[in-house]
Amino acid sequence: MVMGRLEEAIAEERLAVELDPLSAGLNGKLGMKIGWRGDYDRALEQLQKALELEPNNLFVNVVLALNYSRNAMYEEALATCRKVAGLYGNSAVSRALSSLILAMADKTDEAQKILSELKGYRNLDSWSLIMLAETCSVMGEKTEAFEFLEVAYQQRGSLLVTLNVIPNFRNIRTDPRYADLLRRMRLPQVPLHHPEAS
Repeated sequence: MVMGRLEEAIAEERLAVELDPLSAGLNGKLGMKIGWRGDYDRALEQLQKALELEPNNLFVNVVLALNYSRNAMYEEALATCRKVAGLYGNSAVSRALSSLILAMADKTDEAQKILSELKGYRNLDSWSLIMLAETCSVMGEKTEAFEFLEVAYQQRGSLLVTLNVIPNFRNIRTDPRYADLLRRMRLPQVPLHHPEAS
């Protein structure tokens, strides 16, 4: 996946689901990868299957909210954000998700308010840092996006390897800092797979 071989990654994930069809995590990961391909309707179908297996799975709910937003289903995305907040409280992950979904829904004032609050948090996890970087990228705040990504890099956050496939980073892909970050991670820059990137 991180090397730009997304179709092969999807095929492997499908095999994993066939071997363990009752795993919400594997079904969720398959839905995530299908969404990265830009097939949001099919991704949502797969994520709903994962949700049926484990309705309160944090990962599945976060990815579901993101795919709702990418499919311009903002009310559903925000409702899923509220569910995540209800389940996991006022955590950094749930707040970062809310900020990102609001930015994607063009509610930038509300997104910025949460973003400003989270800047004061210490020891943000890599998932939150990446979603905050996405929020900044969506709002055109490139320097802030790279500041969050740099913190994730310094923390050696494992989720940073998804940088090449996250659709919300399309706004920063031509910035030299993007290429530099990939170079430091020893990853090639690969083309985005989703249709709106073309």
